Amino acid sequence: MGGEKGMPFLEVVQEAARKRLLFLPHAIDQMNRPERMISPREVRELIFSGQLIEDYPEDPREHSCLLSGLTHLNRIIHVVCSPKDA
Repeated sequence: MGGEKGMPFLEVVQEAARKRLLFLPHAIDQMNRPERMISPREVRELIFSGQLIEDYPEDPREHSCLLSGLTHLNRIIHVVCSPKDA
């Protein structure tokens, strides 16, 4: 993934999110569950204002992390991010 060598992984995630967000089918299914209904706006908000709570550098699908935070709707959500080169 791009970014300066040694850049904190959350900054790498944010840099990638500025370019685009890709929601995998599992994420879309989870976001659209009636009791959740998480919008792409909330996910984007979380990427830029949430906290990195788990870092998975050895994830077999590439480095990823778990973010958690509060959205503008005052809801706590969790998001798994794995930045990819465009």
